[in-house]
Amino acid sequence: MQLFNKNPLFLISLLVSIVYFFTGVTALSYEVLWARMLSTIFGVSIFGVVVTISAFMAGLGAGSFYGGRIQSRINQPLLVFGLIEFFVALFAFNLPVIFSSLDVSIQTLTAGSGYYVWIAAQAMVTFFLMFLPAFGLGFGFPLVVKSTSVNNIPLGFVYSLNTLGGVIGALLPLFLLPVFGWVVSDRLIAVFGFLLSATLLLLAFLFRHQKYSLVKEKEAEKHHPNKLLLTNYALIGASAIMLEIGWTRLYGMILLRTEYVMAIILATFLLGIGLGSLVVSRSHSQNWLFLLPVLIVLSALASLFFLPSVSSWAESVAYTSLFSSMWQQAAVIALFTLPATLAFGAWLPLLVAQHKNTCESGAYLYGANSIGGAIGGVVAGFILIPLLGTPAVIAIAAFIVLLVSTHWIRAKWYKAVPFISLLFFIPLLSFPSVKDLLPVSQKNAIDLQVYEDALTVTHVVEDSEGQRLLLADLQRMDASTAPDAITVQKNQSRLPLLLHPEPKSILFLGLGTGITASGSLPYPDLKRTAVELSQGAIDAASTWFADSNLHIVDKLLVVKDDARRFLKSTNHKYDVIIGDLFHPDLIGRSNLLSLQQFLRAKSRLTDNGIFVQWIALNQFDVDTLKVVFSTFNKSFSNAYLFVDGFRVALVGFNSAFGGFNSVNRNIQKLNSAGVEEITGGEGVWTWLGRYWGPVPSQKNWGIQDEWAPKIEFQLPQAKFNRQIDLGKLLAFLHSIRSPGDEALNELHVPESGKSSFKKAYQATNDYYSSWQAYFSGRSLESQKFLANAYALNPKDQWIGFGMADALYSSIDQAVKNGIPEKKALDRILGIRPDHIPALKRRLAIADKEKDEITSKKLKESIVKISPLDKTTLD
Repeated sequence: MQLFNKNPLFLISLLVSIVYFFTGVTALSYEVLWARMLSTIFGVSIFGVVVTISAFMAGLGAGSFYGGRIQSRINQPLLVFGLIEFFVALFAFNLPVIFSSLDVSIQTLTAGSGYYVWIAAQAMVTFFLMFLPAFGLGFGFPLVVKSTSVNNIPLGFVYSLNTLGGVIGALLPLFLLPVFGWVVSDRLIAVFGFLLSATLLLLAFLFRHQKYSLVKEKEAEKHHPNKLLLTNYALIGASAIMLEIGWTRLYGMILLRTEYVMAIILATFLLGIGLGSLVVSRSHSQNWLFLLPVLIVLSALASLFFLPSVSSWAESVAYTSLFSSMWQQAAVIALFTLPATLAFGAWLPLLVAQHKNTCESGAYLYGANSIGGAIGGVVAGFILIPLLGTPAVIAIAAFIVLLVSTHWIRAKWYKAVPFISLLFFIPLLSFPSVKDLLPVSQKNAIDLQVYEDALTVTHVVEDSEGQRLLLADLQRMDASTAPDAITVQKNQSRLPLLLHPEPKSILFLGLGTGITASGSLPYPDLKRTAVELSQGAIDAASTWFADSNLHIVDKLLVVKDDARRFLKSTNHKYDVIIGDLFHPDLIGRSNLLSLQQFLRAKSRLTDNGIFVQWIALNQFDVDTLKVVFSTFNKSFSNAYLFVDGFRVALVGFNSAFGGFNSVNRNIQKLNSAGVEEITGGEGVWTWLGRYWGPVPSQKNWGIQDEWAPKIEFQLPQAKFNRQIDLGKLLAFLHSIRSPGDEALNELHVPESGKSSFKKAYQATNDYYSSWQAYFSGRSLESQKFLANAYALNPKDQWIGFGMADALYSSIDQAVKNGIPEKKALDRILGIRPDHIPALKRRLAIADKEKDEITSKKLKESIVKISPLDKTTLD
């Protein structure tokens, strides 16, 4: 005890400052984890982020205001602060149970309501839940300042320590979530919060006899910041959060939208604020007040002006590992955001220095800034981004800073600066063109549509050949009008509808371009419903893709809703439900492959209904594919695999798998044209030959759970560490395929069809063996497998295109060997008459020879196959 008696004031300040650093770790870990939880509820949108940030900022502000008002009457601040940390940790520990119960209640209360009614109800309840612990954390700020100011430790130093602790807290969940999942991670942080609480209570006991100066409220009020100053600093807080949300949208779009990058943006933001406060904590020169707005405006301008350059860099840079991608992207984000965040961090200690009562003035200013941030978050996320767009939000935030700074910079000429700055922002208020943002993959693209709301930024672009693409946040190419892409999309409807004995209703979880839904048109009486959350995609499907999707939007019911929310809230049941997914490594996307999502889909099936989840093989490694298989297997007792090109269909049956009998019963109800269309001209046996076997599962493969996610953490590591090996993936698939005789029994193939089935089944096997050999560097073996596959089943279009592509790639060598070019091209077109590159090359020869009859026929063929292709037009 002698050590404590030597200088108790210094020890109190030192130990409390250290603890306050770690409370910053827990506070930001809570915020990130709770935002992650809300993304599971709200879906992949800005709603969960805005609600969490706004609730936290509002709670911190209100708590700090109230704490600043009554702290003068508290003579044991450490005891109160310790109790606050205890109750916040207790709240966090029990939040999974609390929120689970409330989610069910809200779902029940809003059943039958629209998406935005549900969003509003969820937002109000979750805002209140997040507000409560944040209020406690905000209340603790003046108590900490009171405990440390007794030894003249600057408020800016204490504030910076807490904020820098938040940097660690923002990143910590990235290490916890992949290992423990959301619930356990949340409770681990809560346990750490209990330890911090116990430490504070111990300090309160050891220093229980320490006397703090108590300031009378009336005396303290003399040093309160005036209302104008509080309003101005609230506006500074609003602009800071507006910039944070704007930059999160911008950099989340042009960089890699993984869990890792989102945390990096937040950590970088906090790092700047912490360092800014630290830098000026001992230097209170008012010259800073002129420099701070300049730094913020320059950051805002630079982030918009150099957006195409950063996007171009991100598209072309080659990462060697996930860690390499993280630090490189963090450096780029810091380059453009640190000057502004340093300025935001510097403001508080500068303003507090103008007042004698550091504790109360700091609490009031901190509170005003936080409440302003909450308002700025709501306004930016829910109003300004949908109305004006993200670049405008960034420009408005900078304008607010300049306008407010006229309060401190009294020069007459400076009053014009905010308005002059708008001249620099005006040319940057629109998103750059896609060809400028993606100069490698979309260098010749023409923008047809740009639509931004709180959910996403949707582009429709046209490439140099006239084909149209739908892009979501630049990162996801949802679909294209290229002939092979149209076939892929239509096939996603064809297989499920073929497998159902008598489909009467179908639900598409996502509309996209609408081309997938158009694959259902052979069934004229089919009741079609599509759930689509992106208004940009809905608009595009009914306009730019209407010719390609055969105006399907006029023939189905489009429900604007989140697919997961819709499955939970609707009472309708469907014979067929189709889920599609690109880029499962992007933030929140893997929730569509979770156990909960599969079970939700199952609950909406009729008694003999079918759910099909499509995935792209080239976006998985073996381990994550096993997770998907295992999760699907746990959801459906009757679960089977089919393949189509490089796509795999996980097919779940609500009842027994009918196999050939169901398919045969189905096509008996269609005319010959309908059978031709629903099979894509490939015939029934080709489709049955793509059967792969039951969905496998083993205990050690893991499960994708919404509250314990695996895929969104495993896939980025596999991707950046270059562990995605299609050769190994195909070898794994071959190892789980049912042998031919077992497949005959599983599909109930009759005796009369066994020969046709065996040929198609073996052809599919040889086709994938060809690819496996190709990716393993065995090109000759690959060609032999492909040729054998074509001999067995020439109707299979993927095999036919594989043969045609192989011949086309070697056509120059064939010509050198003496084979006439026309003869080589005619051979390719004999295999696939719809092979566009061969048709165009043959057309060039006809035009050169002035063979008008052949040229006209070839042009007609190209236009019929690819109506949007403008390279054949005169």
